[in-house]
Amino acid sequence: MTVISKDVPAGNYAVFASGEVALTEDNDADVLCQLTGNGQGIQTSNSSLVNDANERDRISLIGHAAFGGAGTLEVACRTEAEGVNAPFFNLVALKVGTLQ
Repeated sequence: MTVISKDVPAGNYAVFASGEVALTEDNDADVLCQLTGNGQGIQTSNSSLVNDANERDRISLIGHAAFGGAGTLEVACRTEAEGVNAPFFNLVALKVGTLQ
């Protein structure tokens, strides 16, 4: 599921995403969240949530992306488990001169 996305014009970007994944049911869940630029992986985070309806894990994803034309930055999280959500996410794209 896409939890947040942002369309950006051409350029180089330092990208920061943060948020949390949470269980709403008493079960276990492995959650994979990935920050992408036009579908290309920038950074991935894995979380293991354990048998608690209030279990939460804070996610931070950081990287850089370069777009020759308009682009889309996205955070998507995947799990096979029921009762997982990603209630609070932020995505910041800071345009920079060059990437090194």
